[in-house]
Amino acid sequence: AYEIPKRDWSSDVCSSDLSLSSLGTSRKGTALKFQVIDYLRSAQKAHQLPQELLGTISETMRQMTLEESRRDFYVFAKAMAPVVLPNDFIDGRHIKKICEKLQEVAESIESPDPTKRAMFFLPPGAMKTVLCSIMFPAWLYGLHPNWHVIVVGYNDEFASDKIGHPLKELMGSAEYREIFPDTRIRDRKSTRLNSQSRFGISYAVFCL
Repeated sequence: AYEIPKRDWSSDVCSSDLSLSSLGTSRKGTALKFQVIDYLRSAQKAHQLPQELLGTISETMRQMTLEESRRDFYVFAKAMAPVVLPNDFIDGRHIKKICEKLQEVAESIESPDPTKRAMFFLPPGAMKTVLCSIMFPAWLYGLHPNWHVIVVGYNDEFASDKIGHPLKELMGSAEYREIFPDTRIRDRKSTRLNSQSRFGISYAVFCL
């Protein structure tokens, strides 16, 4: 719970500093941005702000979410959850940890250090496929449209229905285009699947 001090927010909310860009892009700066937004939300709920400023606050929070979604995969995953999931998104510590590890993998690709790898072993329903095979490739394509990402499923149906189609729908959604307006997938009437069998094991690779 926040205790809202008595102060005039009018000049602060209407100032250019509320773009929050001056707080920087570091993790500390990002955390401070979210504290500012939480404070504004609490002030809004406590009716400490004039009605005419609520639209400004909502737009500021929206712009911040778009900005941070490009930098932070965890923010992107939470923002895109309503697009991908059939039910309400329920956050958890394991989701944040998966997102952090996947972001480390992405950042290591362009770093001089050896590329990091990650493996996740969790029970069904823990959002492994949604995070690793749908949201993560979509986020990578938004940041690096020239990268090649291979997503592998254990059979044709799973690769197409559970990975390929949701990934394509996510990248074609209006919510995704708000975050990555310059990223487009190829206009194909049908998906392409490379299905092979080797050593008695069937697998399928979905190609955008």
